Amino acid sequence: MLFKVTRNKLVRDNPELAQFPEFVNCSDVELKYVFLMYDYKSPYRQQPESIRTRMVLQWLGIESNKMASWVERHVVNNKVIYDKLMELQFDDNMELYLGYRAQMREWTELLKKKDKTDKESSAVFDLAKNMIDFIENMRKLEILIGERIKQKDTLRAKQQTTLERYLEEIDNEEET
Repeated sequence: MLFKVTRNKLVRDNPELAQFPEFVNCSDVELKYVFLMYDYKSPYRQQPESIRTRMVLQWLGIESNKMASWVERHVVNNKVIYDKLMELQFDDNMELYLGYRAQMREWTELLKKKDKTDKESSAVFDLAKNMIDFIENMRKLEILIGERIKQKDTLRAKQQTTLERYLEEIDNEEET
């Protein structure tokens, strides 16, 4: 992550943070929220935004019944922090990779859906036709950005990316 975030330490303890005036008028909790939500290397970045928001707010100690109002009250400062964070870390390849991941999540939901409309069934067919190229492009991006997310498969003792594990799970579901 660009700035170290720990539960019991102030984000402001990062000496490099002082050089950015956008971060001066924000609370430590606001900084932690935006950094954990949007930093490319945040441990929460893998989650869809709605789930990620809830997880980050829980980590920050915001009560469930106050989460929506907290986000609403802090949206102006969060936008300022977000804009600066994105400016500092922006990477075209990473943004493209995140777009691929979002597309993969949409396809996963579509594939899981039992009663598909004709349009959705057609989309699944198109997906099958383009999946090989999609996967190859995603792998190239993973290598390019150096973010191959390796998952240890303890049963087979092999390293897999998230995408490889996902495709293997689909194959296993089709076999059963």
